[in-house]
Amino acid sequence: MNHSIFCNHHTIKFCEIDSHGRIFPWSLGIHVQEIAEAHASQFGVGYYDLKDKGIAWMISRIRFKIFDVPKVKDSITIETWVSHTDRILSYRDTVFKDNFNNIFASVRTGWVIVDTVKREIGNTQDFASIFPHLPELKVNIADPERIKPFKIEENDSRISLKVPYSAVDVFGHTNNTKYIEWFYDCLDPLFLENHLLTDLVINYHHETKLNEQLELQIREEIGRTEAGFRCNIININTQSCATTMFARFQKR
Repeated sequence: MNHSIFCNHHTIKFCEIDSHGRIFPWSLGIHVQEIAEAHASQFGVGYYDLKDKGIAWMISRIRFKIFDVPKVKDSITIETWVSHTDRILSYRDTVFKDNFNNIFASVRTGWVIVDTVKREIGNTQDFASIFPHLPELKVNIADPERIKPFKIEENDSRISLKVPYSAVDVFGHTNNTKYIEWFYDCLDPLFLENHLLTDLVINYHHETKLNEQLELQIREEIGRTEAGFRCNIININTQSCATTMFARFQKR
């Protein structure tokens, strides 16, 4: 059996869409994590395979490209494979297809192997080499680029929150999809009603943990037909930047 490409089938649920019938980007993010774990398990390097060794796969960077919007109850196909690996990151592509086999979203994730005790990056290349690499499968998506934190200014928005219990995952830190939810919760609902997310890039720099105090710093870059937002998520307890992101929206 060819395990190079892992495939899953799914029906869009009500809990995965917003009040305007559009799928949440963090719903896509959850699928990306779950199918990556299932694929890794086929090669003996999934969560439970690595747990006793004190190491784990973690997402360092991610890019979403969204081309269309599925509806609730739609049947979709999710496919994933490892595209390429550089000195630090192993890049995985995940595509979401509608029931006409059209791609409505593509996601490229950059993964690292992390020592879960020392909280240090391990040798990702050793584990990434286990997977077949398929760079020849061309997907309309670029590697998620490095995003530096911006320097906060007077007109930027600043929102404080504390990491709640519901945000913490099996690794004892905030699950990466929660940062997208928090970012969306800071945006104007009327803006979200009238705009569609087309591109989202996130860099995960440092983990955050239960009850830590965070500050979301958001800068708007509004154009005539497009709108962009930059976001820093600052860990007040450690005085470090946990996450940076850039989101691009298009008017409906």
